[in-house]
Amino acid sequence: GRYIAAHVSRTPSIRYYGVALSEFLATDAGYQDAPVLAELAAWEWAMTEVFDAADGSPIGAEALVCIAPEDWAELRFDFHPSVRRLELRWNVPPLWKALTADEPRPEHELAAEPQAWLQWRDGLQTLFRSLEADEAAALRVTMDGGSFGELCLRLSKLLDDAQAPGRAAVHLRSWLDAGLVTGIRHS
Repeated sequence: GRYIAAHVSRTPSIRYYGVALSEFLATDAGYQDAPVLAELAAWEWAMTEVFDAADGSPIGAEALVCIAPEDWAELRFDFHPSVRRLELRWNVPPLWKALTADEPRPEHELAAEPQAWLQWRDGLQTLFRSLEADEAAALRVTMDGGSFGELCLRLSKLLDDAQAPGRAAVHLRSWLDAGLVTGIRHS
């Protein structure tokens, strides 16, 4: 009832009414003792956005064949409109999966460090997976408009300098294979 009292609907559709639920659950005194609920609401909202996102036409790795070596550093990537990144402290994805499948729920677990997650859609199927720290950083750089060169520089701060370009290429290939990338631009 407190969410309804605090949030007036701005659209005629109930579909968009939950946009502020996660923030409400994180800040309302009645729910602050259950912080997992705010993350669960954020996860559910992101999954809804993933499903409702516009369609895109993923490109494959063959799009990289014609890129001249001297142009790689300035490459920038467009991502499918459904791609979302989240950082969670709680074991929300297995909890969400159990709740949506009407299975026994796992115990709530708080991680020592936030875990990065990737969500996206392939056709009508919503997908998600956890991200290692270097891939999460790489995805953050590129989704924020950074170039392949900036991606390599960021990874060189997390990994050995010699490993960064190869690891960047591995991440790019996995994003292409998953259908996350819809375009490549040269600066």
